[in-house]
Amino acid sequence: MENARTKNRKWIILAAAAVLVIALAAAVLLLLGGAGLSARYDDVETILEGCDPALSVSSSVGDDGEILLRFTREDVYWYARKYGLMDRVRWDLTRAGVSAGGFRIADGELTVYARCRALGLFPLSYKAVMDVRWENGLVLSARNVFLGRRIELPRGRWPSFFQDSFVIGADTLSPLLTDAFLEGDSLVLVHAGLRSAAPDTLPVDRSVLTAVQILGVGLDDPDGILSFLLSLPDDTIPMAEAREVYYAAEDPLSAMARLLSLTDPDILPTLWSGADPFTREMLVAPLLRSASELRSALSAGLSAEQAKYEKILSAIRESYKSGGLSLAETGFVSVSTGQPLDPGALTSLSVTATDCRVVLLRSSFGDGEICTGDMPPVSEISRSGKNVMAGRLDEEAVYDLGVALSTSSGIPLLIYRRGDGALILREIGEAVFVSLLVERSNPVVDVDALPIPARSYLRAAGEGWSGAVLLTMHVYSHPQG
Repeated sequence: MENARTKNRKWIILAAAAVLVIALAAAVLLLLGGAGLSARYDDVETILEGCDPALSVSSSVGDDGEILLRFTREDVYWYARKYGLMDRVRWDLTRAGVSAGGFRIADGELTVYARCRALGLFPLSYKAVMDVRWENGLVLSARNVFLGRRIELPRGRWPSFFQDSFVIGADTLSPLLTDAFLEGDSLVLVHAGLRSAAPDTLPVDRSVLTAVQILGVGLDDPDGILSFLLSLPDDTIPMAEAREVYYAAEDPLSAMARLLSLTDPDILPTLWSGADPFTREMLVAPLLRSASELRSALSAGLSAEQAKYEKILSAIRESYKSGGLSLAETGFVSVSTGQPLDPGALTSLSVTATDCRVVLLRSSFGDGEICTGDMPPVSEISRSGKNVMAGRLDEEAVYDLGVALSTSSGIPLLIYRRGDGALILREIGEAVFVSLLVERSNPVVDVDALPIPARSYLRAAGEGWSGAVLLTMHVYSHPQG
C-alpha cells in the first residue's frame, strides 16, 4: 500500500512538473512571440484616416519605355481598400486562424507579422520575410519565418498560412503589368506603358502653336516637343516619331503630357478609353490631368499677353474718339500735353515710339473689315497745323485706328478692331512693317491691300471684344526668334 501511495505521489509530482514546464514554456513563447506585436506592423485604419483622397502614385519611365509605379504604404492601403483587396486579405487570415496581423515595407523588404494559436491553445506570434515577384499576378511568398522576433523555423514548422503564396491575379490589377519588386519603403509595379494602346496619330492644335510663336509665350522647349511639333509638315502628329522625342527627354512623362497639351483638346477624353481600369487610373488619368494643367497655364499666359494688345488698341481708339489725340504731320500728339503719342506707355508691351506706329485705317471694299461705327469723321479730329494731311485724307470719311508693332518673338503685326467687334492680330511681314515705321507722314493703310492671310485662327478675347482672330501669312514650321 505504501509503495502504491509513493508511486501515485511521484506521478502527481511528475504531472505537476510537466504542467509547470508547459506553462512556463507557454509563458516564454507568449512573451517571446506576442509582446509588442501590434507595434511592429502598420495600423491600417489610422493610416487610412490620415490619407489624402487626392493622393497620386509616383511614376517614372524605365530604360525600355516601361513605366514604374511606386506605391508607398499609404498608396498600398488606399488602393487595396478601393479594389476590395483589404477585405479579401482579412478573410484569408481569419480563415487561417490568424487573430491579429499586418505588414510593413521598409529597407526594401516586406515583413509580415501574424498571431495565431499553437495546438489551438497558445497564442504565438510569427514574423515572415516575404519575396515579392510578378508571375501573371502579384505573388507574395515567405522566404524566412520566425517564431517571435528571432527564432527561425524550418519550413516544416511554418504555420499553414505561410506555406502557400498569396496571389493577386493580373485580371484584378492589369494585364499590362510585367514585374514587381520592393525598393526602399515602396512597392514598385512595372507597367508595359501606353505604347500598345496609343493611337497611330493625333491632331495637333495649330492655333495654339501659332499663338505661341506669334505672341512669344511658351517658347521655352526643354524637352524638344515644341520644335518637333513645329517641324511637322501638316497638322497630324505621327506618334511613333513623337515617342522617340518624349522618351529621349529627361522627364518622359512630363514631355508626353506637354505634347498632349498641344494637341486638339477635344480628342484627349477619348484617349486610351479602352484600357483596363487600373491603367486608366494609374497612368492615363494623371497624364491627362497634367496635360490639362499645362494647357490651362499656357492658355492663361497667352491670354495675359493678348490682353496687352487689347489694352493698347482700346486706349488709343478711346483717346482718339474722345478728342484726346491730335493729328500731326508724322503721327499723333496728345491734346492735353502737346507731346507725341507714345504707345508703349499705354501697356506693358515692350514697344517704344520708334518701333511702334499708330496708323489710320480704311477699307476699299467697305465690308466691315474695320470698325468705323464708333469713330468720328476725320474732319472732327483736331490738327496740329492748318495743312496737316491735306490732300491725303477724305475729310468726310471715317477712318479707324490700328497699331503696327513687333511682338516679343519678332513677328510684325497690325492690330485693329473689325466691324463685328473682334480684335484682329494680323501678320504684315517685315517689308510692310518697316515701310510703315519709316514713312515720314502719318500712314494711311488700306487693310484690303495688305498681304492675304494664309491661315486664320480664332481665339477668345477679353471684356469688350466679341472675340479675337489671329491672321498669319503662312504656316510656321520652325520656332521664331
